[in-house]
Amino acid sequence: MICLYELLNRNEQVTSNLIHNYSDRQLAGVLVGNNNGKAWVDDLENPSSAIVWSEGVQGFQFMGSATNEIFNIQLKSFIEGTLFGFLRERNRSYFEFACDVEEWYPIILDAFSDRKIYESWQYTYKSTVNIPMKKEPDLSKQFCVHRIDENFIRSIKNKTLVSNPEFLLDYIEDFWNSIEQLLSLGSGYAATCGDEIVSFSITSFLYKETFAIGIETLEPYRRNGLAGSLTKMLLKSLFAKGYHIWWDCMESNIASQMTAKSAGLVFDHKYRLCGFDI
Repeated sequence: MICLYELLNRNEQVTSNLIHNYSDRQLAGVLVGNNNGKAWVDDLENPSSAIVWSEGVQGFQFMGSATNEIFNIQLKSFIEGTLFGFLRERNRSYFEFACDVEEWYPIILDAFSDRKIYESWQYTYKSTVNIPMKKEPDLSKQFCVHRIDENFIRSIKNKTLVSNPEFLLDYIEDFWNSIEQLLSLGSGYAATCGDEIVSFSITSFLYKETFAIGIETLEPYRRNGLAGSLTKMLLKSLFAKGYHIWWDCMESNIASQMTAKSAGLVFDHKYRLCGFDI
C-alpha cells in the first residue's frame, strides 16, 4: 500500500522539519506555499520526508530525512505509479531530480539501477554581505527599464506597451502561484526595446528572507549587458530591504555564472542534478 500523501496545506509550520541550512531555498519556497508546485510527504501533520515538485524548475527535489525506511520502501512504486503519470500529463518524458542531502542519491539511484541515469552539476551562489552598488548600471539608450509593479503589469496585459507580454507573464505564472503573489512578495525589472520586452530579472522564489533570482533575455538582445544590469538594479533594491540572495545555474551556463559574480554574489556549493527517461 502506497502511503505518500499530497500536501495541500503547504506552510512553514507544517514543513519546518523538512528544511535545513543547506536545503535548496528555491524548493523550500514551494514547500512553504510561496511558489508554484506540489509536495508529497509521509505524514500530513508532521512530515519527515518529502518529494517536492517545482512548476518553474520543472523538476523534483528529495527533502528531509533520507533514512526514513517506510518512505524509502514505497519510493520506487510511488514514483512509477504516481509521478510518471503526473509528468506525462504535462507532456514530459523525463524524470529530473536533485537531493538536499547526499544520502538520498544512493537510495534513488539503486531503486532505478535498471535505467540509464544522466548526471550534471548545478552551481549555487549566495550573497554574503549586503554591499551597495557603487553606481547605477549604464544601459544603452535604445533600452527602457521598467520596475515590475502593478502599473507595469496592467500596461503589458492590455498590450498598450508591448506586443509580447507572455514572455514575462508566462514566466511569473510558472514560478509564482499568481501574478498578484509576485507583486505582493517579490519584485523585478524589465527592459523593453520598441514594443518588445527583451529582458528581465525577477525574484523567482522566496523562503523567509531569501530570494532566488531568475533572468531571461531574448536571443537577439543577448551580450548587451542587459541581464547583469537589471540584476544589479534588483539586488540593490533587495539588499536595501535586508534580503539575502540564492542564485542557481547549470555548470555549463558560464554566462549565468559570470552574471552572478559581476553582481557580487559568491560561489557557495555545487550539487548533482540527475534524471532518466520514463
